[in-house]
Amino acid sequence: MVVTKPKRPNMRRSRTVVPRRKFDEQKRSAPVDEKPTILRHSASVDELYPIYPRRQKRQRGFEFERLKCLRDHQLFEDPEFPPEVAIEHHPKTEWRRPFAIVSNPRFFTANVSRHDVQQMGLGDCFFLAPLSLIADRTELIRRVVPAGQSFNKDFYAGIFHFCLWKYGEWLDIVIDDRLPVNVRTGQLRFTRARSYNVFWVSLLEKAFAKLYGSYTNIQGGHAAFAMQNLTGGISVFNLWSNHSRGHLEKVWKKLVMEFRLGVLFCPKSASTKWWLSNETSKVSPEDLGIQPGHAYALTGLKEVRTVNGTVRLLRVRNPWGRLEWHGDWSRTSKLWQTVVDPLERREMVDLRINGEFWISFEDFTRYFKNVDRCYLGPEVIAKSNEMGGKITACHFDYVYAHGEWSTYKNTNGGGFPKAIRRGTFFFNPQYIVTLKPRPDSMPDSKGRVLVIWQIVQKFAREHNLKQLFSSCVVYKLPNELASATKRLPNRFFQRVPPMNNIEYSILTSQRKKYAYGSYLFVPFCHKFSYDGYFLLRIYANAALSIRKLDIFDD
Repeated sequence: MVVTKPKRPNMRRSRTVVPRRKFDEQKRSAPVDEKPTILRHSASVDELYPIYPRRQKRQRGFEFERLKCLRDHQLFEDPEFPPEVAIEHHPKTEWRRPFAIVSNPRFFTANVSRHDVQQMGLGDCFFLAPLSLIADRTELIRRVVPAGQSFNKDFYAGIFHFCLWKYGEWLDIVIDDRLPVNVRTGQLRFTRARSYNVFWVSLLEKAFAKLYGSYTNIQGGHAAFAMQNLTGGISVFNLWSNHSRGHLEKVWKKLVMEFRLGVLFCPKSASTKWWLSNETSKVSPEDLGIQPGHAYALTGLKEVRTVNGTVRLLRVRNPWGRLEWHGDWSRTSKLWQTVVDPLERREMVDLRINGEFWISFEDFTRYFKNVDRCYLGPEVIAKSNEMGGKITACHFDYVYAHGEWSTYKNTNGGGFPKAIRRGTFFFNPQYIVTLKPRPDSMPDSKGRVLVIWQIVQKFAREHNLKQLFSSCVVYKLPNELASATKRLPNRFFQRVPPMNNIEYSILTSQRKKYAYGSYLFVPFCHKFSYDGYFLLRIYANAALSIRKLDIFDD
């Protein structure tokens, strides 16, 4: 399927109620509460709404366009993403195909790795840092980069395709191979591979730009979003707020456990503004090789025995492919001489300058202020392999639902939890989620299992709209309410306290343990009377079921 750029629903954020006739024109084919909600489970695809409104005439697919170009002896030009749309006019940029850049272009190599990704003139480190992580995982990169593509004359027609996840489904994104080049140097202006004649990285970056409308739209962002686009997993923001010894001990154990489970990590360095306002040291991060406000990839963890005791080290990579940390445990640090095992020392120290370095856990928590992490879906994690070892199986069930907040009759836009006093919070969508034991569940000593949920706002980035804070409130349901079919009234929320801490963000995720039973999930937007669309996603180490409660009786 060729990804098009259809007209999105009009997501008004006015405080006033949208007139009924005008609102009906904006709504999708199925009204919110007129059909039973069929929610997507694992890889199956059944849902109340399509991801976004479909055009009546479906676009031709990749293979059709490629064969058509070969038959007509012409190179493909993408009408949906021409150069004038892909990037704003730049007098020193022209668009060239790989054969006009090098004499022997190659699409992919057998020994692809994280070091192939090298950021150049575009500020999309939030995308390239997680891309370097999946490049080391064959089962992940092959899901994004379909096999069989090449520049061989029997295949090549100036057209390539990639698979990226968005709003609950994998999209096949078709592009032509025209790339922005610096006129003066003749080299690629944006991201390139380590080998100048390999182009999968540059072409995948173009597909990502097409996904969000232009190269301009992917300058700056959170790695959490890009990790989801590349894996389909659930991303979680994690800020360092407590540097006590006991807290850091828990953080390290959690990092080690989740790294072994195949979780992806992208730390972000502290900004210059934060550093100046919170640190008294005269040595800035830049003096030690750390770029402020920059996304990195966490590629390894290790505890090393030294003559002075055990040291915890993290291996971090800069997507630039250069500019490394040169503090303690850097490439040329004398501390490596204190490592007890000489073989371990030789394996860990790489004398090549490739943007990757080791840093102590204490320095890492000082210079990196948050770590975005991505939990992979059940269909991926079962066969994932950690770098250098076998992953311990992590058995998750997975459900998710598409929904909306609407100002029409206040049937869905109830506002944040303080609206309970106002009597409107119960207008928000309500879902009953049931957790049941399964053979591979791993409850803790209190009988609780891990649950990870996330709220994703839809369509805001594509329309350059400000993403408002949203979240979800979770309530434990008594047995008599577990079979409810109508939305619970406001008096329920007045007397039952929530199970979770209410956190607001543009991408809100929570990781918490719950006992078996039924729970009420209430997605909400921080702004009352808001029109918008969302995706609720839930992972659990238990058998999951989910259903939406019908609208309350008038």
